[in-house]
Amino acid sequence: MFVSGDYAYVADWDRGLAIIDVSDPLNPGDPSYIGTEGFAFSVFVSDDFAYVICNESGLAIIDISDPLNPGDPSYIDTMHFASCVFVSGDYAYVTDYESGLAIIDVSDPLNPGIPLYIYTASEDISAVKDVFVSGDYAYIPSFVDGLVIIDVSDPLNPGDPSYIDIQGHAVRVFVSGDYVYITESENELVIIDVSDPLNPGAPSYIDTQGYPERVFVSGDNTYVTEGERGLVIIDVSDPLNTGTPLRIDTIGRAIDVFVSGDYAYVADGKSGLAIIDVSDIFKEIVAYNLNRKIILVGLVTSMLFATLIIFLISFSLISYKLSKNLPSRSEVI
Repeated sequence: MFVSGDYAYVADWDRGLAIIDVSDPLNPGDPSYIGTEGFAFSVFVSDDFAYVICNESGLAIIDISDPLNPGDPSYIDTMHFASCVFVSGDYAYVTDYESGLAIIDVSDPLNPGIPLYIYTASEDISAVKDVFVSGDYAYIPSFVDGLVIIDVSDPLNPGDPSYIDIQGHAVRVFVSGDYVYITESENELVIIDVSDPLNPGAPSYIDTQGYPERVFVSGDNTYVTEGERGLVIIDVSDPLNTGTPLRIDTIGRAIDVFVSGDYAYVADGKSGLAIIDVSDIFKEIVAYNLNRKIILVGLVTSMLFATLIIFLISFSLISYKLSKNLPSRSEVI
């Protein structure tokens, strides 16, 4: 998912791309949908275009200069299964699972160039499904090879991959400042100093006690989705001496997160999109459901105050007011 301006863009699997007005995050608009070929798996927004990964159908590019009246998708086929996209400057970087990294000239998004492929595997299997570009380097978590780093200062003539071995299997990646943050299969968040990408530091590990999936860094906090265990928030103001992880239990299965301003937007599986006020981490949780028409919420305990809300519309809204004491729906790990 991706938040840009007043709109949230959610890759909603077989329903395509959902666009939601979040100009008032506590009172979001109805979702509108753009159908895509294949399953919409991830999305990146750059300028007036949304770049949507559609697995077997490759990369879809959609004009969203008017989010309420988007253009029809155009497609760029990739060799195998496209899994993630990151746009930097005039280029889209697409992980293509078995084929490695595809680099596509999108200086004219309606007339993109032919994909250039970089095989990222050190051996036979590539197995990559995420990419983050920062400065002159692309950072790619590999299920087999740990973290892959590629010099893309000249995107049409990229350097050879270098590798950082980590415990477990690398899943997702985010780069902030001099540090790269990786989720991996052994229930841990990995942090690596890449102030010198050609001579990175040793990995450090934080046990999140769950199954970390997506990771996003905003300000001093790292946000990690952990499926049915919800969202974990970790203070990384000192990346080498992190704070105690805090967990927010969401309604469904937290699979993706994007932070914009004071709010974290969490793709929460069948429960839809959760919007969480993180200006004060446990101040308020707002979740709305893209699928169900009615949800009833009513719960008052010494630790949690909730307001009963019924919305007879195409999605439903749930609002939790959390006390300063950690409520039953949240925990310190």
